[in-house]
Amino acid sequence: MKDRLPLGWTIKKLDEIIIDKITGEWGTESEGPGGVKVLKTTNFTNDGTINLEHVVYRAISKDIIQKKRLLYGDIILEKSGGSDNQPVGRVVFFDIDTKENYLCNNFTQILRINEAVAYPKFILYYLLDLHKRGITKRYQNKTTGIRNLQVTRYLDQEILIPPIETQKIIVSLLDKAAKCIQKRKESDELVDMYLQSVFIEMFGDPIANTKGWGIKTLESVCSIIYRYPTFYGLTYIKSGTPVVRIGNILKSGIVDPDLNNYVFIDEAINIKYPHTILELSDIVMAVRGDGSTAKRIGYVNSSNLVGANISPNLLRFKADIRVMDPSYMFHLLKSFGGQQLLDKYVNRTAKKNINARDIKRIKVPVPPIELQNEFAKITEKINKLKQKQKQSNEELSMLFKSLLQKTLRGELTSTEIIDEESFHTDEFNFDNFKEHIKVEFGKEHFRFKELSESINKRFKSIEYEEIKKNLFKALEEPFNGSQPFLAQILKQIPSNLDLSLQDKEINYLITDYLRRNNEIA
Repeated sequence: MKDRLPLGWTIKKLDEIIIDKITGEWGTESEGPGGVKVLKTTNFTNDGTINLEHVVYRAISKDIIQKKRLLYGDIILEKSGGSDNQPVGRVVFFDIDTKENYLCNNFTQILRINEAVAYPKFILYYLLDLHKRGITKRYQNKTTGIRNLQVTRYLDQEILIPPIETQKIIVSLLDKAAKCIQKRKESDELVDMYLQSVFIEMFGDPIANTKGWGIKTLESVCSIIYRYPTFYGLTYIKSGTPVVRIGNILKSGIVDPDLNNYVFIDEAINIKYPHTILELSDIVMAVRGDGSTAKRIGYVNSSNLVGANISPNLLRFKADIRVMDPSYMFHLLKSFGGQQLLDKYVNRTAKKNINARDIKRIKVPVPPIELQNEFAKITEKINKLKQKQKQSNEELSMLFKSLLQKTLRGELTSTEIIDEESFHTDEFNFDNFKEHIKVEFGKEHFRFKELSESINKRFKSIEYEEIKKNLFKALEEPFNGSQPFLAQILKQIPSNLDLSLQDKEINYLITDYLRRNNEIA
């Protein structure tokens, strides 16, 4: 391998580029924010960033805090954790520039990089790649259900080290590509926010019933509301009838269409539970679990799941389409007001649960079916947009994965010249966007005059443009003194981003407006 390395690259053991390895600390229980902030593996993401939601406070002595506090540029290594689908050994980068003290817990360890040898963010990307490719499985063992990383063996592995300046170029490019992926994730969330806002505008608050719709019980607007408490203790097989469990309800609210993520039962068992055999447009809801009861609600929109069954922790709803459109019902239950209606009936025992009998008598507003159907058409258009974005996201993620691996192995150079003009995006035109909304969604769900000023102001500093400009400017930097760096593969990014009117302008419009107003005026 050494003979094929690019000029200036070397091979070192990971342990050789680390100046300090600091074990985590847990301390004792603290009464509120009086303690020090401690990061757990639940604060890890799979892309190397830290999620600062639900950071815990612990009582830890000042001398230990001083010795073990995190510094900017530290890498936090997960040494205990993982699951069947995810090996232990995730890493995140501590990039919190603050005077406030942070520690990590005893399931993790700090790796402090020798910056004279390696750029910390470059090592972070290298270790991320090792984890994504499953390399860390070689260094884990399993005891009593938990996976432990053999840290000494892990740190003994050899990695490729380019010159520092080359590391910085690589990090700059990978950061920009990663930011593009993050923007696409945010755009998915914004589309959901848009749909929630349309729901409120069309139907009003379900609790106050400001539109004065007729009120009916859920039982009267559904042909089926059912679960089988006896559907447990079954033997799962490698193939057969899929069983939907709480974990199969995606964050978006869609029931996962990928059958690779399911367990299966024999069809002979399935037919013994006929009332919970799923059909298209069915709704399932968690009825047990502290963080899931009445909150994890899923919509069946894939033919892959027709004929599937559900676990006893889920309840099946089948809307009576003569009076209740399934899409309206799904968004009603997911809305803030719908959640309040459900929450009244959640039993807060040792394990939260909600009874099917109580659910049936919940009273909900029932707008005219014609209006519900109009909303369903809007959701169909939005779902097509989301599917388009999903495909683009998958392409971009594959591109980033390829970029990450080939970059870190020193395999990519290119003589291709960058034509930045081909990536120019026309300036946002508000009138064009307004017409687009009218055509796509059939009516003005926004008060456009009130939005115009904030939208145009937002688009003068659009981050997408800065990302693209800096990305391709970086590509002009010479690599090893001669060739543009990674030009060929990174040039594909804009086409895969698919920065269309729908993806770009609609999402920035919505985020700016909703952040200021919380809901559509």
